[in-house]
Amino acid sequence: MRIIFWATRFGKNTRGSLALKSALVLPAVLMMGAVGFDLIQVQASKNHLQDIANSAARAAADDHSAPSDANERARTHVESELGEWGKQAPTVEGLYEVVDVEGRSAIQVVLKGRRPSLFANLLPPGGWRFVARSSATIPSMAPEGQQSDHRAGRA
Repeated sequence: MRIIFWATRFGKNTRGSLALKSALVLPAVLMMGAVGFDLIQVQASKNHLQDIANSAARAAADDHSAPSDANERARTHVESELGEWGKQAPTVEGLYEVVDVEGRSAIQVVLKGRRPSLFANLLPPGGWRFVARSSATIPSMAPEGQQSDHRAGRA
């Protein structure tokens, strides 16, 4: 009888249940918050890397020197932007090439970024990876006065 009495009393006792529930739920809530923070940081890094790729393609295409120099101009621009980014910059591998798009030369910039995750590269394994791609048409070397038509948006 006493065992049934103690078991019933133990089942009805709710003292300390909030502490027990908190101890079980709090780690999961903190982990979800950390994952959310990490995802926000990754998306911000990806957006910033895309901005760098876009500006590098435009800078390389807008320079009026030879199209063969566009690769080096894009690379220099990316290195300069990453230097300004500081310690938060991901590890970046760049690919710069002049390609033919509908008979016109274009500079294509592909930046592959890698950022370690908040969980010591466990989530996802090896850290976060993302790619930024951009291309810009290189204006043809037209005589003075004819080149400004495409920049003003006229046909």
